[in-house]
Amino acid sequence: MQGSNEYAAPAGIVPGFPEALPRSLENAWLVLAQYPKLVSIALPPEGGVRITLKKNPKSIWVLAISCTVFGVVGLIGIAFFDRYQRSDRFDLPIHFSVIKLYLLAAMCTGAGILMALINLASGGVDRDAVIHAAPGRLHIDRWVSGDHIVREYSREDINQIWTDGAIEIGFRLGPFSLATFGRLDVQDAAAEIIGRLFWGDDAVVGRNVRSQLAAHGRMRILVHGAQRPD
Repeated sequence: MQGSNEYAAPAGIVPGFPEALPRSLENAWLVLAQYPKLVSIALPPEGGVRITLKKNPKSIWVLAISCTVFGVVGLIGIAFFDRYQRSDRFDLPIHFSVIKLYLLAAMCTGAGILMALINLASGGVDRDAVIHAAPGRLHIDRWVSGDHIVREYSREDINQIWTDGAIEIGFRLGPFSLATFGRLDVQDAAAEIIGRLFWGDDAVVGRNVRSQLAAHGRMRILVHGAQRPD
């Protein structure tokens, strides 16, 4: 875990948990500390917490190539099967339409190609997202399709933070995502730490919250101020 030398390790439930942070963040801190290759957490001199969400392009390429190859092989296999079941030389006991199988294989191939294009657009290299959370202030350094975006947000800019396949930042001009393709528990822990520090004593944390903003209808974790936004 990077930044572990920036504070003394007091006695507590979680070894190395800094005294400067509220005890309610111990579990989330422990989750992030377990995955140093995916995320690092540190206490910068100016206060707050700095979380670095590390991009792993190799895993994205493996997933993209696997989906593409599986889809292409599926299309070829389905084509051969359909050819033989239509042939008079083979008396197959079962004959059925393969349109749905074609669609599934094509969707798998398309998903793999899409992931490859996204990775190429982002540069295909390690470009981490760095989040510095402090009371009333959120500084985010991120990359989007090869563009480097660095911005500081206030409580007037952000109305909620949630996880649903990624860490979603509820920006007033439209939400944006961080840590896409990341581990779900790392996303949840990072979102909780960021949100609790950003809203301080006014922070409200909910879990498994129904919302139309979530792709699957539910936010795994939702953090907002004293009043939940509409």
